[in-house]
Amino acid sequence: MAGGGGGKNAEEDECKKKGVKEEGMVVEKRKLDKEDASGPAGFGPQAQSGEVHGRCKGPILGSMCDPALHYLLMVDDASRYVTVEFLKSKDQAAQKVKNYFTHLEVQGRMPKAIRIDRGHEFVNDSLLEWLYLKGMEVHMTTPHSPSQNRVAEQMNQTLEELARAMHLAANLPVFLWEQAITHAAYVQNRAYSSAVKTATPYERWHGHKPDVSHLREFGAPVWILL
Repeated sequence: MAGGGGGKNAEEDECKKKGVKEEGMVVEKRKLDKEDASGPAGFGPQAQSGEVHGRCKGPILGSMCDPALHYLLMVDDASRYVTVEFLKSKDQAAQKVKNYFTHLEVQGRMPKAIRIDRGHEFVNDSLLEWLYLKGMEVHMTTPHSPSQNRVAEQMNQTLEELARAMHLAANLPVFLWEQAITHAAYVQNRAYSSAVKTATPYERWHGHKPDVSHLREFGAPVWILL
């Protein structure tokens, strides 16, 4: 009798396990169906980024606007979406950072922290006080340790290499460096990378796939019809 009861209990346990497994499969299927209908979870403006990586680069010699051109690089950690702002001097970086975060705040996607180096363009009373008032954490690298801001450093290197390659391929003058960096960032936001394998930065940032039918090779000849 005891053996029969044990067999019955074992059978009931097996049925329960099977039921849990089948229920889990149904839940997973519903989750996938929901993602297929509304897009991947965590995409678009509702996706909250925890951190933004900042880097100020320059000077760039041979610029059309100024012989000492700088640019501010801001990279969203969750999507790897990159924003580039050009500066005539590094003193403009603080206001550009404020403008960037104000825009994100209005869009309802304010990050919780920023990672920066200890350059004066970032580490100054005006900018730090503004960031702390916004409730943001400021993560600073230790001196002479660019690897601690790896995301921004690697993105900067990627954009510079892309811009240099496009310059050489199109045989264009160096004063078009600003346009080359802008084009490189535009393409980078619409391309897959090892950091974001399931979607492009543009798709994670905006919530829909980008249209790339308008893209042309950098330096391609154009005709203006009047």
